Amino acid sequence: MIPQEEIDRINAENPPIEVALRHNLGGGKRRLHCPFHSEKTPSFYIYADHAHCYGCGWNGDSIKLEADLSGLSFPDACRKLGASESETPEDEAERLKRIEERRQRQEQAEAERRRENKAKRSLWPQLCYGRTHDLEELAESRVKSGKPKLDYAGPWRAQELGHLHFATWRGRLAWIVADDTTATARRLDGEPWQHRGKSDRMPGSENHPIGLTQSPLPAILVEGEPAYLATLAKLWRTGQHDSRQAVCMLGAGAKLGDHASMLAGRDVVIYADGNEVGIKGARRWEDEATRAGAKSVIIRPLPPGEDVDDLTGKETAE
Repeated sequence: MIPQEEIDRINAENPPIEVALRHNLGGGKRRLHCPFHSEKTPSFYIYADHAHCYGCGWNGDSIKLEADLSGLSFPDACRKLGASESETPEDEAERLKRIEERRQRQEQAEAERRRENKAKRSLWPQLCYGRTHDLEELAESRVKSGKPKLDYAGPWRAQELGHLHFATWRGRLAWIVADDTTATARRLDGEPWQHRGKSDRMPGSENHPIGLTQSPLPAILVEGEPAYLATLAKLWRTGQHDSRQAVCMLGAGAKLGDHASMLAGRDVVIYADGNEVGIKGARRWEDEATRAGAKSVIIRPLPPGEDVDDLTGKETAE
C-alpha cells in the first residue's frame, strides 16, 4: 500500500497540466475535449490539483489521470510519476531543486500579477453610495430590457452590505457590484456596454465572488449581479437575511478559487441559470465546494429561459 504522504508528494510534483502535456493532450490549454468520451464542445477542465469533465463526469488527480490515459494500475501510475527506485542522492537533490525553482517562479508571477492589478484599480472612478432615487432607478432599469422589475429591497440590502455602488463609467451612469478588489459595472439605463455585453468587469479586478466571507451560515451561490440583488431581496422579505449568506459569482465562468475554503463545513445551495453555460458553471462550483469540505451542496437548476433574477416574486431562498 502506498502511503498517503507519498501520494500527496507525487501529485504535488506532477501537476495535472504537466501530465496532460506528456500525453500530447491539450497543448497546455486548461479546457479541452475530454480524452475519455466523444464530444463536440470541450468540457474537460484542468485545474491546479485535479481535472474534471463536465460531460461524462470523469474526475481525478494527477495519478488517476496518468493511470487512465496510460491504461496503468494506480500503483504503476504512481511508480511512473514518482522517483525512480535507482534515484541517487544527487538526482533527488536536483529534482527537489527544480520543484523549488518552479514554486518560486509561480509565486513571483502571482505577486507580479497582483501588483499590476493593484495599479489598474487605482484608475477606477470614485465609487459612491446611491440615494433613494438611484436605488429606485436601478430597480426599474431591468424593465426597459423586458425583465421584471427588481425588488427595491435588493439594491437597498446590497448597499447596506457595502457591495453596491454608483459611478460614471465609460461615460455612462452605472451601478456597480464591488468589494475592495473586484468590481463589475452595469449601465443604469439597462442598455449593454458597447462590445462588452451587459456586465463590464473593471480593469484590475480579482477573479473571486462577492459576498462570500468566513461564516457558519448556509451559502446561496448565484451567477450574476441582478440575481444577487434578487436573492438579497427574497432573503430580506422572508426574514432570512441573518440566517443565509448570498454570494454573487460574477458570471458562469467565474471560479471560487481560494475562496472555496470559506465553504468548509457549510450547506451550499447553487441556483443555476437554466441553460448549458449556467449548468456547467454550477457543476464547477459544486466540485470546488465539495473538494473544499462543504457539508452539503445542492444545485437547483431553473427552467430553461428563466434566470434567478426573474424570480423576484417567487421563492428563491430556502
